[in-house]
Amino acid sequence: MLRLNVINAGGIGIEKMLVVCDADNIASEKTIIANGGQLENIIEVDGCRMKRFWIKTGNL
Repeated sequence: MLRLNVINAGGIGIEKMLVVCDADNIASEKTIIANGGQLENIIEVDGCRMKRFWIKTGNL
């Protein structure tokens, strides 16, 4: 599903997209990285640690 969203975003002219997951969600992190995600930082939102990744839509 993420792969299709990245492809569709590129198709409508979005060059990169931000994807966020819980810091302890290993499965989501692996999926994001497998689709070209580059970790930007880890933030805390309402007591929940979140990892922020950027994906360039042209990577796929």
